[in-house]
Amino acid sequence: MRGAVYKRGSTWTWHFDIDSDPLTGRRRQRTKGGYKTKKAAEQALSEAIGQWRTGRLPQRSTHTLSHFLQEEWLPAVKPRLRPSTWANYRTYIAAYVEPILGQVKLQTLTPSSSTTSTVTCSSVAAARRSTGTEPGWRQRPSATST
Repeated sequence: MRGAVYKRGSTWTWHFDIDSDPLTGRRRQRTKGGYKTKKAAEQALSEAIGQWRTGRLPQRSTHTLSHFLQEEWLPAVKPRLRPSTWANYRTYIAAYVEPILGQVKLQTLTPSSSTTSTVTCSSVAAARRSTGTEPGWRQRPSATST
C-alpha cells in the first residue's frame, strides 16, 4: 500500500488509498493534515498505513453523542450500577446533555465544545433548581416563618 505526502498551504498532509467502497466500487482514501514538516507527515503516514494493515486505524464515525450515550455507554455501564444510579444517568443525559450536545458527531466533539456545554448545562441546572423543575429535585420549603 502506498501513500503520498504533499503541502497544503503552510502545513503538510498525507493520504493513502484504502479498500474501495463495497457498494459503489469507488476509490476511498484516508487523509490527515496539519503537520509542520514533510518528515513528520511521512512518519505519520507510515504509522497510519501500519495501523490500517493491522486493523487498528480508527474508522470515521457518523454517530452522534446522543447515540453513543444511549445505545453504547448506558447499556455498557448498566451491569455495574445500581438501578437508581443508572436511571439517574439516563434522566440527566436526556435532560441536560442531549438538548445541547446530543446532535454533535463524536468525530467533531472537542474539549472546547464540551467545556462550553458544561457551563451551559450548569446554568440550565441552576435555573431548574431555582424553579424546582430539575428532574429528581425537590424544592426545599422556604426558610421564612409565617
